[in-house]
Amino acid sequence: MEETDLLVIGGGPAGYVAAIRGAQLGAKVTLVEKGEIGGVCLNRGCIPTKALLAVAELYHRLGKLSSFGLRAEGIGFDWESIMQRKDQVVKRLVGGVNHLLRAHKVKIIEGQARFLGPQVIEVAGKGRFKAKKVIVATGSRPKQLPIRGLEGPGVLNSDSALALEEVPANLLIIGGGGIGVEFAFIYGFFGCQVTLVELMDHIIPTEDEELCLQLERVLSREGAKVYTNSQVKEVSFSGGLYSASLETPTGEVEVAVEKILMAPGREPYFNDLGLEEIGVKVEDGAIAVNEFLQTNIPTIYAAGDVIGGYLLAYVAFREGEIAAENALGGDVRADYRSVPRYCFSWPELAAVGLTAKEAKRLGYEVSIGRFPFAANGRALAEGEVEGWVKVVMEKGTEEILGIHILGSRATDLIAEAALAIQMGAKGSDFMRTYHPHPTFSEPLREASLAALGRPLHIL
Repeated sequence: MEETDLLVIGGGPAGYVAAIRGAQLGAKVTLVEKGEIGGVCLNRGCIPTKALLAVAELYHRLGKLSSFGLRAEGIGFDWESIMQRKDQVVKRLVGGVNHLLRAHKVKIIEGQARFLGPQVIEVAGKGRFKAKKVIVATGSRPKQLPIRGLEGPGVLNSDSALALEEVPANLLIIGGGGIGVEFAFIYGFFGCQVTLVELMDHIIPTEDEELCLQLERVLSREGAKVYTNSQVKEVSFSGGLYSASLETPTGEVEVAVEKILMAPGREPYFNDLGLEEIGVKVEDGAIAVNEFLQTNIPTIYAAGDVIGGYLLAYVAFREGEIAAENALGGDVRADYRSVPRYCFSWPELAAVGLTAKEAKRLGYEVSIGRFPFAANGRALAEGEVEGWVKVVMEKGTEEILGIHILGSRATDLIAEAALAIQMGAKGSDFMRTYHPHPTFSEPLREASLAALGRPLHIL
């Protein structure tokens, strides 16, 4: 039986980062992965969707060349080449992660792992390993929907939606969260007629309603049909098309489409590991951990999507670091105060901290500041004037409680906002911080000034 200091199960964002961090701390590390190094995010999630979205947005912008005084003819796209580029981006990054693991002398074992005891793991066909500490980082899988008739090769999840051989003429997306909205823009920009169905009263229902309703209007303006407060009751297949019956506030609607994308989100995945047999506690479908990411069995830690909470790659990165450090004698607590959320829509949506509704519900007296990108010089110059920055600030203390952005580069701008939340920044801190001009970052300061009651570049 081979012995190791730290054995990590799962090579996704939490797992490979945990392995690298463990090696940096001097541990002998073994990483077990039954599929691809990089996990869903790198192979079938964050990276390939952004590669497709980059091309979709560029193609969309090319259709607006005349507004910039430019002329071009015969603009089209080669879907096969687009998919090849997407695969090349993924391949390069996967290769980079493998190189990092090898450089840190992490031993990689391919196969299905299963606990035989708290410190003994069997890998199918590869033998048994004894580890001083174990980190479980097996990630998540797409949720399933209990809808009658939702089956067949034309029914996709977020994984298979990235492997289509051609752009469908029409697509029904069930679920208006971040995944569903991103795919709505990707395929919509390539000419697919998209129908998006969301059960709640606005798309991306966990985020600021005001900004999400504006994003919903943009999506509709770009040609998508959006049904909120709605659900798919039944699906049937005939003549090469799926027919879906939608229950909407205005009555029943029938939609006929080539493909259906199920996008209700993801759920923790840790099947076939033997966790229950060795007594690892599970709560609400996720592995239960304390603030140090330790399970109820002292030698076993868990990180990433498998513990629930924020099912986000960058949260998994940090959790992987924390789990490795604590497994090797550290004392680091997981802190989720400043986790940014996002949707790579068009324009992008990003947020950190509390919405105004959440802040009021918690008893805060709030001041809200807004600044539109239409009043920002760089946004005007680049023709990216949709959206605005919204700052939620506590009156009296001036503490920043939340920052919400709908606009170009929102997913990059939110990093400054996350740092502000993490450091307990006040509106006056933004006021005193120089933001270069003309840039997309200026609305962060301008919205903070508005929340302070002293706006400069808007009335």
